[in-house]
Amino acid sequence: MREPTTVTLSEWTRVLLPGRWLLDEEARATAAQLTEEGRLEVRELRAGLELAARSYVGNVELGDLRVKIVPKLNPDALWKLLVYCHGARASPRDPGQGSPAELLATHLIAEVEGMLLRGLERGYLLRKAALSSPRGRLDLQALAARGGLVEATLPCAFAEPGVDRALNRALLAGLEVAVALAPTVGPRAAPLRALLRRVVSPCTLDEKLLREARAEIHRG
Repeated sequence: MREPTTVTLSEWTRVLLPGRWLLDEEARATAAQLTEEGRLEVRELRAGLELAARSYVGNVELGDLRVKIVPKLNPDALWKLLVYCHGARASPRDPGQGSPAELLATHLIAEVEGMLLRGLERGYLLRKAALSSPRGRLDLQALAARGGLVEATLPCAFAEPGVDRALNRALLAGLEVAVALAPTVGPRAAPLRALLRRVVSPCTLDEKLLREARAEIHRG
């Protein structure tokens, strides 16, 4: 069996791998699908395997052949474009090797580092608990559910300051997604994730969470 090979090429470039062809029919079926979708043109020629990248950026597997397609812009130029578009205030320690996922993850980590230095956003969070010294308002629904005044405590609903808000939960969820998409940033993200996990409830990054985070921003 042949040793796995990794080939790196930029968008809109073409390369010929002399004396190499696709391993089996499964790899040929994948190549045909990639060509049809316009992600990577794959042709088996008499001289070898020809690969022609288009606008798609990412990794594809063709049997024992791994093809890594990177942006035509060099990493520094792509980072500057990202900073211009998103108004980043922090510069990366290491912009990565040009993968959009790596650059976006690096950008997010730099922003989270800055936010943690300034302190997480705090707000008043609704809490419910049975208290011996009542505070806030009486939770009548909880009181009725337990059968009235049968204990020495009263169920209360009250607000207290804290950082376990949707905005901060979105930061943690975003870091989890960033590491999943760009594992190379894992070591740099690890201390940030550990810190956030101590004070913020983990949750999935979805439309509901983002909606709640935006609402908190607009409330100021």
